[in-house]
Amino acid sequence: MALGVVWTGGAWFTGKQLEGRIADMVQQANAQLRSAPESGLELSYQDYQRGLFSSHLQLVVKPIAGQANGWLAAGQSVVLDEVVDHGPFPLASLKAFNLAPAMASVHTTLVKNDASQALFEIAKGDTPFTVDTRIAYSGDSQSAIVLNALDYAKGDEKVTFSGGQFQLDADRDGKNISLKGRRQRADRCAQ
Repeated sequence: MALGVVWTGGAWFTGKQLEGRIADMVQQANAQLRSAPESGLELSYQDYQRGLFSSHLQLVVKPIAGQANGWLAAGQSVVLDEVVDHGPFPLASLKAFNLAPAMASVHTTLVKNDASQALFEIAKGDTPFTVDTRIAYSGDSQSAIVLNALDYAKGDEKVTFSGGQFQLDADRDGKNISLKGRRQRADRCAQ
């Protein structure tokens, strides 16, 4: 009983802390984007819903008004759906039998919209990728990235990619980053 109360209280507290830090995290990300002004992009969040054991929000990448960029047209945005399981024992971690305490576990998927429609088409209607991130109380993170199979053919050009799995580890400051993994197979054919 006491363990349940501690877990519930810890999850509530972590969710409350996360809610207060999201604006700061978005502001830091935008500062990094501004350091690469040619990107012409900015990050925001929307639809934040905090629950007891998990929260839900969407991260939105869009062009900075009045700045040209080669990524997105005016009015377009890339939206990432984020489901955050609160620590100290995030439900997603427990389901994977990972019993080590963590601040949060985040499941990320791409939202289908005008800007991402083509990616969903070449992924045969499925999401082109998923990312499962575990965030330690120290701020360090581990992300398991799954790239799903893609298949594109138009005219004489054909691209197939059978998918891949990657592990991205980063320290809290983003100074030490490690990316490991492998793609299954990639083919590009042009006639």
